[in-house]
Amino acid sequence: MCTRSRYLVLLFFVLSLLGCQEQRAQPGSVHVIALPDGGMVPDAEVDANGVVHLAYIADGDVYYVTSTDEGQSFSDPLRVNKEDGFAFGGRYAGPDIAIGEHGAIHVVWDNAAHQQRRPSEEWGVMYARLLPGTTAFESSRNLTHRPGENFAVAANGQGEVTIVWMADSLYISTSMDGGDSFTPAEAMPVDQCECCGSRALYSDDGTLFILYRDKEDNIRDMHLATQAKGASIFTQTKLSQTPWPIDGCPMTGSFLTDNEETILAGWETEGEVFIGEVDINMPSVHHGEIKVTDRGKYPVALRDGDGSTVVAWKSGSHFIWQRVGAGGALLGMPDSTEVSSPHRPGGVVTLAGNMLLFP
Repeated sequence: MCTRSRYLVLLFFVLSLLGCQEQRAQPGSVHVIALPDGGMVPDAEVDANGVVHLAYIADGDVYYVTSTDEGQSFSDPLRVNKEDGFAFGGRYAGPDIAIGEHGAIHVVWDNAAHQQRRPSEEWGVMYARLLPGTTAFESSRNLTHRPGENFAVAANGQGEVTIVWMADSLYISTSMDGGDSFTPAEAMPVDQCECCGSRALYSDDGTLFILYRDKEDNIRDMHLATQAKGASIFTQTKLSQTPWPIDGCPMTGSFLTDNEETILAGWETEGEVFIGEVDINMPSVHHGEIKVTDRGKYPVALRDGDGSTVVAWKSGSHFIWQRVGAGGALLGMPDSTEVSSPHRPGGVVTLAGNMLLFP
């Protein structure tokens, strides 16, 4: 082969490598997907097979659907709550969904006992599960039987299911048998802001993470509580760095997700949206907060396998999302679309690395 031909082959090879690197570095695409049935306050998870699992509220009921094609189509809606019209949601509060052992689906939501003027012992956080191989959720269970605010569910592949909820304290109930039974509620010794959105998840090694807002001395800081598998205590990491002194609950939303290396959180501070993260194996190592916008509510923070971050939020009838680069740099201008619901959105990263946003 002549020298010129060798040069051209080498040049083509190098350009091909650069092209592949550029293609791999491209962030995942963002898809904004309307909820079925005019639903609102969604929550979503993706299982190990890439199936998207989505829960939302429509007409006073909680519904569950799945998608096997990254949100292009959904299964027929399956009602979660057994009693007709016995679900309530809006603003930051809506159903929370988790995938547990053998693919069992766990859902919690706030019932409508207060709105229906029922006795206070009928108020509370409802729970239902869909077991593998079944076509209907089991009968709903009231896990708290008292007035309360805020709730979240986390589950893992070892049969652990944890319910978080708030009243005069931050309470935790745990199941070690996949939701067959739950321990009596235990109060975490924190001064929680009981009306603000909380989130919970298990990492792959069984560590439990709970995101909540504190109100000590009326400074509304965001904290991440961490309980290692087998441990009896939680450790605390303060995520927010901008102080928010306010005498009253701001009733804000939050978001929590994980990837192989970090736990990523989103929250509000005085009308602004922030994100922050900790190392998944060293939760006390905090990377600092990043302000994404100075006007927004109910953040969703997602990161794909290539490290691309997208943060979405609501501002009135506007649903807005912004890419964030390494080091917290905002990449380009935010995108937005008009939506009918001013309430909490949801989002998930698919196995293909695409980001699905549910306004």
